[in-house]
Amino acid sequence: MSAQGLSKQGLFNLLIVYTVWSSTYLAMRVLVSGEQGIYPLTGSYLRLLCAGTILAVISLLNRHSLRVTRQQFMSLTISGLLLWGGGNGLIMWGETTANSGFAALIASSSPLVVAAIEALLERKLPSRQLIVSLLLAFAGLGVLLSPSLRQGAGTGFWGTLALVAGAVSWGCGTVYQSRRDLKLPATVVAAYQHLMAGLFFLLLALANGAATPNCGASQWLALSYLILFGSVISFTAFIKAVQLLPIHVTMTYAFVNPVLAIILGWALLQETVGYHTLAGAFLVIMGVVGVFLTRLKAPRSTLPQPERAAA
Repeated sequence: MSAQGLSKQGLFNLLIVYTVWSSTYLAMRVLVSGEQGIYPLTGSYLRLLCAGTILAVISLLNRHSLRVTRQQFMSLTISGLLLWGGGNGLIMWGETTANSGFAALIASSSPLVVAAIEALLERKLPSRQLIVSLLLAFAGLGVLLSPSLRQGAGTGFWGTLALVAGAVSWGCGTVYQSRRDLKLPATVVAAYQHLMAGLFFLLLALANGAATPNCGASQWLALSYLILFGSVISFTAFIKAVQLLPIHVTMTYAFVNPVLAIILGWALLQETVGYHTLAGAFLVIMGVVGVFLTRLKAPRSTLPQPERAAA
C-alpha cells in the first residue's frame, strides 16, 4: 500500500487508464481524418472484431468458458450495440470533422446521461446538488456546441450531433448493463460486446461497399493502437483498478481523460483550443465532478459499477 493507503499496483493501472484512454481520441482522429483516413464503418468493424477475438482468446487462456445463455447473449448484444455500436461508432464518425479534444469533452458527458436516466428510472426527485451539477454540465455542453449551432446544418454540425448522440448511446448502454446481472468474467463480457458490435459494423460496411480498408501507414498504426491499447490493455487495467482502488478514485478518469485529450490534440495534432473550448470544458468537468460527489454520498450498496467513457 502507498503512504495514502492506496495500492501502488492499482494506481499504476489507473495511470494506464488515464493516459491510454485519453490518447484513444487522438488515435481515432488520425484513423478517420485526412486524405488517407479510413471510412468510420470500416475502422470500427476492424477494431472491434480484432479486439473481440483477442479478448476471447485471453478468456480461454484464463480458462473462462465462452458459453452463455440465450438471455445473456441478448443482454450482451444490446449492451454491445449501445456501448460500442452507437457510442464508440458515432464518436469515431464525429471525429471525421471534430478535433479529438472536443470529442473527448462531449464523450465525457456520458456520466451525466447516466445520472439523468437513473433519476428517471428510480422515480425520485434528484438532490439539489445533482440538479445543479447537471445544469452546470449541460450549460458547458451548450457553450461547446454553440459554434456548430451558429454555423447551421453543415458537415461540422452533423459531426457534432454524432458526438452528442454517441455520448447518449454510451450512457444508455451503461445504465442497461448496470441493471443486468450477467455473472460472467469481464473479458468474456467485453469479448461478446466487441464482436457483436463489430459484426454490426461489418454488415453496414458491406452494404455501403466499404468493407475493404484503403488507408495509409499512419492509419494502420492508429488502428493497431486502438485494438491493442484502447480495447485490450486499457480495459484490463481498468478492471484491475476497480478491484484494487476505491470506486471514487477509479472514477476520476472521467474528468481526467478529456483534459489530457485536449493537451495531446494540441501538442501532437496542432488542434486549436479556443475560448469556447476552455470555458465549456471547465463547466462540463465541474458538472461531472459534482455528479460523482453526489454519488459518493449515496449508500455504498447503491453505488453503480463504473463504466468507461466512449474511448
